Amino acid sequence: MLIDDDDIFNLLNGKVIENSDMGSEIAVFTTAQSALEDLRSRLSDPSRLPEFLLVDIRMPGMDGFGFLEAFHQLPGTEWQRINIFMLTSSLDERDQDKAQRYPQVKGFFSKPLTQETLEEMDRLIHVRSL
Repeated sequence: MLIDDDDIFNLLNGKVIENSDMGSEIAVFTTAQSALEDLRSRLSDPSRLPEFLLVDIRMPGMDGFGFLEAFHQLPGTEWQRINIFMLTSSLDERDQDKAQRYPQVKGFFSKPLTQETLEEMDRLIHVRSL
């Protein structure tokens, strides 16, 4: 699942994921609120939950940190198995420090997404699940 208000980055990031073996279905959202609504609808069928989310920090309305706060308020526990990666153009170390306070955030990466970044995300998912 890609959550970014920039259509160009969504297109580029989607292509990188399509060309890898990490994602069979890519859901793209340009607002954090619409992504949350989609996740809520998927909670009734945990098999529909994404393995990972790529979340931008700077978005109009609800930003990436607002998304993380709302994400942690989702009902039930199935959402806890979702891995979140912050994929952003922010170079502010405070953003990285803040993101690391959320247990579902497995990593913080700079845009644009690359094959190497995807490989590192995959490694982080599997290292932390051991």
